[in-house]
Amino acid sequence: MPIDLPKVLTAIEVSENPYADEAEAHTRAWARELGLDADSRSAARLAQVRLGWYSGLCWPTASAEQLKLCTDVATWLFSADDYFDQGELAHQPDEVEHIAGAIHQHVFRAPQPEPSALAWALSDIYSRAQATMPLFWSRRLERHVAGFFDATVKAAAFRSAGPQPAGEPDDFLALWRDYHAFWIALDFSEVVLGHAFPAAIYHSPPIQELVRLTVNLSCVVNDLFSLQDNDVFNLRLHLQRSRGCTLEEATAQACALADEWTAQFHAAYAGLPQFLDRLHSPAETRAHALDYADGLRAAFRGNAEWTTAMQTARYKAAVR
Repeated sequence: MPIDLPKVLTAIEVSENPYADEAEAHTRAWARELGLDADSRSAARLAQVRLGWYSGLCWPTASAEQLKLCTDVATWLFSADDYFDQGELAHQPDEVEHIAGAIHQHVFRAPQPEPSALAWALSDIYSRAQATMPLFWSRRLERHVAGFFDATVKAAAFRSAGPQPAGEPDDFLALWRDYHAFWIALDFSEVVLGHAFPAAIYHSPPIQELVRLTVNLSCVVNDLFSLQDNDVFNLRLHLQRSRGCTLEEATAQACALADEWTAQFHAAYAGLPQFLDRLHSPAETRAHALDYADGLRAAFRGNAEWTTAMQTARYKAAVR
């Protein structure tokens, strides 16, 4: 069925980063060097999805080097998603947990003697980001990576157990966000900003609301245009299962949620200056917070632009 995203979302202006082609060439070479495109299928898939363009839409103000890093993050997430969610491994939670644990250990604890391509690539990303970011930012990234791995293990467990009950909406949404891993991508918005927020700002209700809504909007757009038989964390399938409706009705409800979440983002965005005033935030912190909010808006709008350009059930060749 044709899917039309809410006008309140598509009306947001889209910007493109002038370094997108440079980032695309870099990440293709980087993936080849680190073994993420070890076979012809993986290489062809990376060529089709044009993640340099994707990152350029999501981080239009990034410098050339920052955009290369963000594009490598997107390449890693795309490769990890393909690796864990395809074939027999997608139904083997114990094996997924073992592999994910080894990656986490190599990147955040102690280097392993023979790291996988995914471990080697994430370690490279992490070391490059650490050069400019403080320790508390690194801890946030580690938590978000761990959340992604936990949700991926649970997805494999759900697939191996068969059809899943509807569950509580909040429980599903928390796993849904972790599984889609946009938390990880948004950590790099702070890298682009050149400033990691202290806890008082990052964990403040307005910033957390903006981040949560950005993740929601990125996830729901993905789910509107991507649907697989083994997709246990797809919002449309969850709505169909939990509300006892048809897929077409669930799709309409997901579009309505995208409309609602976009309106909520605009409201939270409009209220951010007043919140910063009440905190008596220093001028530099205030400027960074407002720039960050602009970056979040660019991220979910850029994601929507790229995803709708794909027009596919599972990322075909990009149409531009």
